[in-house]
Amino acid sequence: MTRRSPDELLAAFVIVGLVGAGAVALAAPTWWRAAPPLVLLSAIGGWGIADRERSATGARGVAFAVVRGASVLASLVAAGAIVLAFLGVAIGRWIS
Repeated sequence: MTRRSPDELLAAFVIVGLVGAGAVALAAPTWWRAAPPLVLLSAIGGWGIADRERSATGARGVAFAVVRGASVLASLVAAGAIVLAFLGVAIGRWIS
């Protein structure tokens, strides 16, 4: 998906994801379940942008490699939080 997406869409993913997750964290911390999908959206956009610059060399290449690594880490944490939130709701209702 990210290879065919235009740069503007990937940048919008990053901006919407970061601003949305920040707004949830600052304005309504009790809505924490809304933050992981936004972080995941931002990680997808960051990965797509960094993946397009894979052939960069020098300091720029290292910076994009760090962005790719951070995107992978953020997506793993966000996906784990989504799964745990789902299981908490499903098992919580199931047990009680």
